[in-house]
Amino acid sequence: STWVEGAVHRCLVCLGDLARYQLELGLALAAQPARYYQLAVRLRPEGGVPYNQLAMLCGEENYGLDQLYYYMRCVTSKGGFEGGEANLKRLLDKRVAVFEEATEGEEGKNMVISLLQLVNVVVGEEQQEVVTLSCQQSLAHLNQLLDQPEQLSGPWLTLTVSVVVMLLNKISKGDKANTVSVGLCQ
Repeated sequence: STWVEGAVHRCLVCLGDLARYQLELGLALAAQPARYYQLAVRLRPEGGVPYNQLAMLCGEENYGLDQLYYYMRCVTSKGGFEGGEANLKRLLDKRVAVFEEATEGEEGKNMVISLLQLVNVVVGEEQQEVVTLSCQQSLAHLNQLLDQPEQLSGPWLTLTVSVVVMLLNKISKGDKANTVSVGLCQ
């Protein structure tokens, strides 16, 4: 039964990939690739590949929050994915490189940018003071966004909390877990 489950999981991921290629050629419905990957996740939530593929499909949705969520799911899943860490790093590098100062009236974008920066400094194992400052900025932007939640779509609050929980899970396995944990808790 485990072998069959694994084979079905792999087929679902391959079907998702094929549907994604068809989508790029204009031959498939936009929801089709995501549906195959979501079925693969339901079958084996510990597998990292479907999360990676879902992240690629998300693109700029919610200023990259959905993409961050799926890459974090990929790198923290038990099965993992070889390219997951590199893809997460590429996302963080791209977003941090185009960092913008907080813009009044764009609380959703500000919160996502500050969350991306928080993940970047924690994954990059920055000093405790940098982690603390980044955490405080993320919390401030989240607090502002709670007054105007319509700026992001879907379950953005769930995704945000999930990213933080996965980040804590990820760092609990690292060498600097105590330093980062102290920085996050201040």
